[in-house]
Order: sequence, then C-alpha cells, then structure tokens
Amino acid sequence: MDLHDFTPTSLYFDEKLPLPVQSLLSLASRRYGQGVSERALLEASRMAPRSLTVLVGLYRHYYYQ
Repeated sequence: MDLHDFTPTSLYFDEKLPLPVQSLLSLASRRYGQGVSERALLEASRMAPRSLTVLVGLYRHYYYQ
C-alpha cells in the first residue's frame, strides 16, 4: 500500500444533507454537554436515518459521554 498514492473520492461527511438536518447537527455541536445534543441528534437520525454523518455524530456523542 502506497500512502502517497491518493485517489480523491468523496467521503461520508461530504454528503449533502437537508438544511433541517444540518441545523440539528450544528445545534448538537454547539450545545454538547448541555442536555440538548442527544435530542437534536436523535431528531436528525429520524429525519435522515441512512446518513453516515448523522450516525457518526450519534456514535461520537455516546462514546464521549
């Protein structure tokens, strides 16, 4: 494996999300540790259940709690 051979491909966080989902992720980020982020992430997950960005956000939230 050559680490210098970089083929640009889109990554999970490059996906375009609907504006309401982006807003919920932003809210969760700003309010982390204030009891608001989990609810915002769960709502984002309900709105975009197949989004890897949202799933990673939920994972990180629960991991670091």
